Amino acid sequence: MKNKLTLAVLFLLSSVILSGCKVGGDDDGDDDVRTTYDPSLTWTLVGDNLTLTNLYHKFPYSRQSDETEPSFRKIKRYEVGGSRPLIPVKLNNVQYAAEALDRIEAKLGRTLFDRTSIASADESTINYGLIFRQNTAAGPGNEPAHYACGHVGAKNGDVAYEMDWYDSSTGFHEKVLSVNIGPMPGGGGGCTTDVGLAVHEVMHALGMAAHFDGYGQSPSGQALNHEGDLPYTVLYNIYFHPAMTPDSDIELQFPFGQDEEDAKIQGRRGVGDEHDPNTKLCRRCGRYGWAE
Repeated sequence: MKNKLTLAVLFLLSSVILSGCKVGGDDDGDDDVRTTYDPSLTWTLVGDNLTLTNLYHKFPYSRQSDETEPSFRKIKRYEVGGSRPLIPVKLNNVQYAAEALDRIEAKLGRTLFDRTSIASADESTINYGLIFRQNTAAGPGNEPAHYACGHVGAKNGDVAYEMDWYDSSTGFHEKVLSVNIGPMPGGGGGCTTDVGLAVHEVMHALGMAAHFDGYGQSPSGQALNHEGDLPYTVLYNIYFHPAMTPDSDIELQFPFGQDEEDAKIQGRRGVGDEHDPNTKLCRRCGRYGWAE
């Protein structure tokens, strides 16, 4: 049996199944009196969060120490183009799944998903792409959990990932992932299952590992918007840049707008603690990559 990364690693190294996977729509609270978190986009803000959620992030991309991985500090994602032009998906008539894919493709302005080639396939024969499942989101030990409203995991729905689910030498995802929408029976206390939750989980599957403000969480007093411009800008840049593009060569794109003053600064290249003096990231400072 293939070795798997356990959920314990997930809790130690990331927040993948925490707040953003707890609720489907806006965060708890009265949206009439709480402003929605929708920050002005700057190079530092987008670069910090791209770095945190994909380039430097440990789980689920690290098998050992981050520095030993060829893909560390580089773009990691599904191949879209080349020998695999689209990501095969099996929707299984899961509520909100098709709409979530529609919204992501419309926002990014490109087709990412192949919705036909594995649509009727026996799941035991599917080895690459995404399989959607309804009311199967689990917590530790694949058991019901109050906060588990959605999760992305192994083909069989396990919360763990298969050890060889991606190729560290190419940066490409190589295995099928299960996208679980809605809590399993007995779990999900305060969950709201809607298209926002589905979009959020698909973003995880596409390469956005860790949560950040605007993606899975929001600053205190501000309502969460699963489809704000910040997470979409991060996702856009993951798929704009070729896999294995190093942090030093990232040229951030702002298709959904950029802070006016920030946009006046020309000639920038690279993100992360060694390339942007304004970054909050510190690879060796804290457990989650943030300086403590």
